[in-house]
Amino acid sequence: MRSASMLRIAFTMPEPAPDEARRIAMLLDDGWDYVHLRHPGLSQADIASILRGIPEDMAAKIVIHDHFDIARDFNIAALHLNSRNPSAPGWYTGAVTASCHAISEVMHAGPHRYVTLSPIFDSISKPGYLRAFTPAQLEQLSDSRVDVIALGGINSENISEVSCLPFAGYAVMGALAWHHDLYNFKKSYRCFSL
Repeated sequence: MRSASMLRIAFTMPEPAPDEARRIAMLLDDGWDYVHLRHPGLSQADIASILRGIPEDMAAKIVIHDHFDIARDFNIAALHLNSRNPSAPGWYTGAVTASCHAISEVMHAGPHRYVTLSPIFDSISKPGYLRAFTPAQLEQLSDSRVDVIALGGINSENISEVSCLPFAGYAVMGALAWHHDLYNFKKSYRCFSL
């Protein structure tokens, strides 16, 4: 069950889905707050092509993980800082988000729009990437100065557990049927709208 105040964020799979721009637009049209465009193997031209396929008003809800120069040409929501790209370019003045894998990283995070913390549950998309925190450890997030988004193994059955912890929202990747037909893709994300 979705808490009305929790952010819903989708992460694309590393390999692009068929009609990915259309799928991203479907998610955002359904009320998802942000979509992270996460394709570490794609070129800047490929990422730009996906962004051009998304309605212009929806680009402001896209967070990119690579090829930060694209932010010069598209009105995106934020750049996502991670181990591949640990800092924003000097010219960039927009919002940033970041990946965290330890509670101490969250506590020392800078002025980000939000940070993700993972893995909260056993990962769906990365076998062997197992839950890293106990509920008691996650309660420490109450003291965070930045909004924290739960990531890792999130599905429609465990978001009620996430909503009982000090998270500002949740991010979903493996539970979304990115590489299935559009009917099953829609069915997979609609489970989070109930």
